[in-house]
Amino acid sequence: MFSMSEEMMDQVSVLVVDDALIMRNIIGNNLKNMGYDQIDYAENGQIAIDKINVALNEKKPFSVIFLDWNMPVLPGIEVLKYVRSKSELGHVWVIMVTAENETQHKELAEKEGVDYFVTKPFDKNKLSAIAQSLFSKPRSKK
Repeated sequence: MFSMSEEMMDQVSVLVVDDALIMRNIIGNNLKNMGYDQIDYAENGQIAIDKINVALNEKKPFSVIFLDWNMPVLPGIEVLKYVRSKSELGHVWVIMVTAENETQHKELAEKEGVDYFVTKPFDKNKLSAIAQSLFSKPRSKK
């Protein structure tokens, strides 16, 4: 299995977006247990976009966004569309982590440029495998 150096791990910044505090904590704690410590959180899509813009303006954009679909204020699919509309965010990996498991949701997310689509509940080993896979290589702009 691929193993990242501490220096490489320090360069990975993550935004976890979910309206459920428990899900933010589960994903964040799993990432922390894997050795990632640059993790920020947002409880809805609008807050996520605000944080994405602040990070971009500070020239410290997120590397990866874990994104729920159903949230108040602004759903995750709209955040995905926003991220993919910004050329300067072309390197950002987006993982949709959602209870939506209908084919139409997965197809729409794929059409909008999601990198991985994970349905809840998920196995922490799956999250670990996805994270290691993503973080081990740069995202090619589609």
